[in-house]
Amino acid sequence: MFKMIQNPEFDATIKGAMPGDEADEFTFKARFVAMSSEERKAFDMATVDGTTAFLREVFIGFSDVTDAADKPMPYSEQSRDWLIKQDWTRGPLLRTYFTAIVGAALGN
Repeated sequence: MFKMIQNPEFDATIKGAMPGDEADEFTFKARFVAMSSEERKAFDMATVDGTTAFLREVFIGFSDVTDAADKPMPYSEQSRDWLIKQDWTRGPLLRTYFTAIVGAALGN
């Protein structure tokens, strides 16, 4: 049975690596809201501005993120935007979102 839910939310593990000689791998949990392909048309996914605007809409939460002193960081729009601006987290956020959406569409 299929349940029709408009813009379902889902959690996914983000995996990446910090830049540097000894690239430190990281993981954290991200919460997303699924967007329809029709809604996605409003975003130019070929530009930084377009993908930034897109991620601001679909990336709605996180956990397992700490500051430099290992203090847990609560979700806020400011911390979300910081994660979106960093290439080493931005790429994994986009990749993980679309992998989850395509995987769901293909039936995993």
